[in-house]
Amino acid sequence: EGRPGLINLRSLQPWSAIGYPTFSGAAVYRTQIEIAQTGDYVLDLGRVADCAGVSLDGVEVAVLPWPPYRCILPAVSAGMHELAIDVCNPPANRSRASGLVAGLLGPVRVGRG
Repeated sequence: EGRPGLINLRSLQPWSAIGYPTFSGAAVYRTQIEIAQTGDYVLDLGRVADCAGVSLDGVEVAVLPWPPYRCILPAVSAGMHELAIDVCNPPANRSRASGLVAGLLGPVRVGRG
């Protein structure tokens, strides 16, 4: 079972490394990104175990169920934005497949589209 509240991470790590080796469920990663110039951007999440949902400023942009974990962030205006990545893993991690790697592992990159 996960604990309620926030966990601040300095770097992306598997859930097992932060004390949740058998957690099965979802976690939301949030960060602020600064966009210098209005336009389309490509978000590349790198490695994800297992699937991810992407939102920008509270608006769902994409669901990424398998690699490559990339999507277009369309017509993003210049300025600060909240990027949220909702990552989930399968129920098997809780029992028979305990200890599977899970989480947002990256590296995460945002570039011009």
